[in-house]
Amino acid sequence: MRFCIVGGGSLGLLLAAKYTLANIPVVLITRTKEQAKIIRNYGLQLKEGNNEHAANFTCYSMDEMIAKQFGFHFDWIFLMVKQHHINLSLAQNLLKLMSKHTNLLCFQNGIGHDQKLSEVISSDKIYMAVTTEAAKKSSDRKVIHTGKGYIWTGQADSKTNFSRENEKKLVKSLSNAGFNAKMTNNMSRIIWNKLLINSVINPLTAILNVPNGKLLTSSNWLQLMKDLFEEGKLVANKSGIIIEEQLWDQLIEVCHKTASNSSSMLQDVLAGRETEIDMINGSLIRLALNHQIEVPNHQAIYHMVKGLTVLKSNH
Repeated sequence: MRFCIVGGGSLGLLLAAKYTLANIPVVLITRTKEQAKIIRNYGLQLKEGNNEHAANFTCYSMDEMIAKQFGFHFDWIFLMVKQHHINLSLAQNLLKLMSKHTNLLCFQNGIGHDQKLSEVISSDKIYMAVTTEAAKKSSDRKVIHTGKGYIWTGQADSKTNFSRENEKKLVKSLSNAGFNAKMTNNMSRIIWNKLLINSVINPLTAILNVPNGKLLTSSNWLQLMKDLFEEGKLVANKSGIIIEEQLWDQLIEVCHKTASNSSSMLQDVLAGRETEIDMINGSLIRLALNHQIEVPNHQAIYHMVKGLTVLKSNH
């Protein structure tokens, strides 16, 4: 099988390196020609614990791939850009890279990106992925694997038993690359679970400028976390998703397991980049409005993160 990874961020670099080191053919597509050139010339460096690995693989920018029409035939394309980078142009470029045998696996946070993509790409070709793997990009060609987790894949509304050969091979490839992977027909629930966890941890760490574990050190912060969680749970229930009680315990466990990690939203704020607040908390706020539910805590932190982003970009 041949795999393509679209997105040269932390998780895209992590998967590209791990697949290459497992001798699984992969092509990485970056947003910029500059990053692609650096990786072509110097390779990718992956750090895991005290070990460092060098990985060399085919890498081009999206513009180069489309312009040169290399004629690669991919079985799977992993879409690993942030959700706010998904637009009509990207969807059309993805379609150009796909053959009738290609499926698209989307790793975005939040909800709604599958609907955006299905305006251009057939919905039966679109699969979703949720991961708790953690990585940090330290330069255009260096990535640190900061925490092991899980990868769940499947179609949002699928009721299949995943007997198709390409789905089995996808999970096998992820496992061979060193990931704990599983195909599931409960993707909607898993996506919502990740959304609720992200909607609590990410914005609070971004506002407070603290690593994940620090959230547990204040009873006041814990109370705010619980309030955000309960608001999100109510929105999920009104949207037809049943959130199990133990998800709160899982949220606390995530903070413990990733205690020293900086959330992606905190990293974005510190770097002056656009955050995923619109796709995470913003999604909950929009759904709450549709269901006529009040979510004042989510609205407050949404505006705080938006304000921080503007403040940082003006400096």
